[in-house]
Amino acid sequence: MYLILASFMSAVWTTAAYLAVMAILGGILRFFADRGRYPRLEYPDPEFEPVATAHDRRRYYLANLCALVVGIAVGALLWWTSPANTVPALWRVSMYDDRGGRLLGPFFLMLAAGCYTVPWFADRLVEPGPLRYILWQSASRMGLTGLDLRPVMRATAWIIGGLAILMHYAMRSQHTTMTTGGVTYRDWPWESEIHHAWKDVKDIRIVRTFEAMTGSIVARPHLGIEFVGGDVMHVGRRMTMPLEFWVEAAKIASEKSGVAVRHVERD
Repeated sequence: MYLILASFMSAVWTTAAYLAVMAILGGILRFFADRGRYPRLEYPDPEFEPVATAHDRRRYYLANLCALVVGIAVGALLWWTSPANTVPALWRVSMYDDRGGRLLGPFFLMLAAGCYTVPWFADRLVEPGPLRYILWQSASRMGLTGLDLRPVMRATAWIIGGLAILMHYAMRSQHTTMTTGGVTYRDWPWESEIHHAWKDVKDIRIVRTFEAMTGSIVARPHLGIEFVGGDVMHVGRRMTMPLEFWVEAAKIASEKSGVAVRHVERD
């Protein structure tokens, strides 16, 4: 439940950031269009070409529906990617194992695929004259009257789709797993997996707070395990989980390693 809530909040912030970026992008497009460096739509004149009818609009909606179906299919293919680490585990935590977290990448890839393919379907399902009226009205509703949004839609789709795939596989590789043989973890996708046997555990602690990169103190319970040699594994600083969740993990680690669990204020 907590992972789902954290994933939802992440999606909200990501969507807000996306809308802010799109607003900035709109200003950039207007800037270049005013200087003749971005394509404009020809002004639709009803005296020389037909106005979009209800039939034309239905075909345009059908183009959007077809693009949505393509997006859902592409997103589903990404969602079906199996977790990177599937060994039998006593305890495991990963954003990828949570359905909410696992849906983030496919959701944005779905949007990107739909955004990229909708102009292709619209060009083939709607006549050029009526389509020009529809595109003109669509751009006007976004405050970008007269601009052809199709090129930037395709470019944005490539960027969002690429970032969605990178985010998805980054989450897929991140995990902390306790097995009968020890602890295996990877915090970042560019790091190799690190494994420690239970006999190498030196200290197990549940930490109540930590200092963020901004210097502020964050009250968020998490698990810290220190190994012989000084290597310390921190789990949960980026997650909002109840204290009991980390108590359970610490109990398993204590039983396997024979090291008592400590509760500390800050690591």
